[in-house]
Amino acid sequence: MMNLREDHVQNKNLKLENEPRNEPRNELKNETRVNDIKVTRADKPHMTDEWTYFAPNVSNTVEIIVFDDGNEKYKYYTNRWHVFGKWRGKVALVNAENQTIKIHSISEWKAIVIASYP
Repeated sequence: MMNLREDHVQNKNLKLENEPRNEPRNELKNETRVNDIKVTRADKPHMTDEWTYFAPNVSNTVEIIVFDDGNEKYKYYTNRWHVFGKWRGKVALVNAENQTIKIHSISEWKAIVIASYP
């Protein structure tokens, strides 16, 4: 019979075997452009190619209802945004008035659609 300490060590070893090896990460290229919106690794080095970027649909405007998690500084801009990226329940937004103002990652539920035109 295995004692608790040996069982813990054995389970820890199993966990290590299942962890990814030092494989290269699928990083965002140095610069990605979507229409005139530029996203660079310098902006957000943790972002990966798993994000889906697209041209902002100016017919769909969102308003942020919760400014937190480092996005507090954006509440002083006009609260009208267009989505230009998605990944795992997060969205990337660009300001409707000034496309140089970008929020690279915010939870999708924190932005509600206020105008949608077909």
